[in-house]
Amino acid sequence: MEKFKEFERNTLITLLAFAVPALIMMLIFIIGDFAPFGKVSVLVADMRYQFVDYIGYMKTVFFGNNDMFYTFSKTFGGDMMGFASYYLFNPFFLILLLFPNDLLPVGIVIMMIIICGFMGLNFHLMLRAIWGNRFSSVIFSTAYAMMGFNMAYINCIHYSFSVMMLPIVILGLLRMMNTRRPNIIYIGSVALSVISCYYIGYMILIFTAAFFLCMLISDSIEYADMKDRLKNSWTVLYSTLLGIGISAFSLLSVFLSLKGQKKAVIKGLSFIRTFNIFEFFSGLYTGSFHGNISDGLPIIYCGTITILFVFFYFTNKTIKLRQKICALILILFLIAGYWIDAFNVMWHGFAHPVGFPYRNSFLFSFLMLFIGYSGFVHIKEGFKKRNANILVVIFFAYSAFLYVIGNKYAGPKSMLITYLTLAAALILIVAMNEKNRYVIPAVAGLFVLQFADSLYNGSVSLDAYFEDKYSREESLEEYKDYIDSTQAMIDYVNGQDSSFFRMDKLFRRSNNDPLMFAYNGLSHFSSCETDQVKTFMGRMGFRNNENWAFYGDASTGFADCFMGLKYLFNSDSLFSSFKAI
Repeated sequence: MEKFKEFERNTLITLLAFAVPALIMMLIFIIGDFAPFGKVSVLVADMRYQFVDYIGYMKTVFFGNNDMFYTFSKTFGGDMMGFASYYLFNPFFLILLLFPNDLLPVGIVIMMIIICGFMGLNFHLMLRAIWGNRFSSVIFSTAYAMMGFNMAYINCIHYSFSVMMLPIVILGLLRMMNTRRPNIIYIGSVALSVISCYYIGYMILIFTAAFFLCMLISDSIEYADMKDRLKNSWTVLYSTLLGIGISAFSLLSVFLSLKGQKKAVIKGLSFIRTFNIFEFFSGLYTGSFHGNISDGLPIIYCGTITILFVFFYFTNKTIKLRQKICALILILFLIAGYWIDAFNVMWHGFAHPVGFPYRNSFLFSFLMLFIGYSGFVHIKEGFKKRNANILVVIFFAYSAFLYVIGNKYAGPKSMLITYLTLAAALILIVAMNEKNRYVIPAVAGLFVLQFADSLYNGSVSLDAYFEDKYSREESLEEYKDYIDSTQAMIDYVNGQDSSFFRMDKLFRRSNNDPLMFAYNGLSHFSSCETDQVKTFMGRMGFRNNENWAFYGDASTGFADCFMGLKYLFNSDSLFSSFKAI
């Protein structure tokens, strides 16, 4: 009977770890009036202009209207395996096969809700494996699923699976360090992280190496001697290489696809600072994201409650000093990676990222949550009320500093909401340490605070992307009208002419319309198109701005004939809007 009750408890906590962040994400979409709960299309930024069309292409491959290895639905035609490895290997994209193209924004919303649930679940599984099954883990697993990075990078949906796998990678690593044997969870999660998105996978591997070294010297795991440490290091090394080797088919495809792509590669390491280091922690305030990833600070929000327990971790005298020093070194390692341009470039594959300069900022949030939960687990062993008072003083002093210098991320409203959350959480923590009977109510109160904090931050972060989300341009209706009317035109031409030909349009929703509608077109925008193709197209008279190429008014009759352009659309509303060339 006791085992059955324990099983029920474990199952309930596991279900909550999935359901709570999924529910919060659904509420964010409901509050934001996003389809299917409202009229607004969730397509924003790169998701609107690139990724939704790539998913449309993926669907044409599955339904037999295009090819995974080569397609004429971009520029002159080209290989697509590297393109797919770069953009389309997120397993959750399979959910979108169930939705027609004109309802892809609806499918993406549902997919995001599910991904959010798995983010929380995976983080809970890691915490459970290290510290046992506790209801309190749901507070921190929810914080991971709803961290600022996930909200700010909601347009980069191809990153999400690898970010979701990070807790499983760390879980496998810690098991391997404890057992001294290769771990299938570690090897498999490393392979999946790299296959899904090599870019994020690469960052995860750097972080994992640093995390391993800190754990190795922190005495968190007992070793007999130096020989034992070296043997364990070798096990981790060849397990990592095995995981990377499994993903080689994806890595090689991406490498060959990007070989001819111009990147902002560094010619010399620059040690300039990328932002004011004294403003860095303003990203920890609730609602600090203002809708621009490319111009700002790293997105490090991970919940006010998390930061409280990180502070209590470092002020807890029962935790070994060596462990706290190692944790601090890892924090400083990540901060330096954001702050110093040369280090930031290294994190991004030795190339300056074009936009989104701190794509590895989710690692800081993960580390804060990992340390914070350790602080929570040990809170009753070394809690001092005076430390709570010190924390309040630090908060007011730093908030005053941000206000005086005119910090544009943490404004008065953000400071007030963060303070109210901080104060309520401190009251609950003090109560929890006063009497044992207050522990359960206090944990429940902390959970409610985390729920509210995540809901608010997620709502304002997503809303910050849209200047006027009720304009027709942002509506699901506008998207559906374009997809349906354009698809009808494409189908009409294909029904009349079964020969091989190219066609294109003088109007477009994005430069990737040929991928969405599976026709042989000349327009394309992705990081996997080589410069020589875009340069040649520009010389032929087509539009080329080095990032993308598309058919436009500058084309010549010779170029049209040379490229086999047979049909040209000049309006998106009439069937009579195309002409044979």
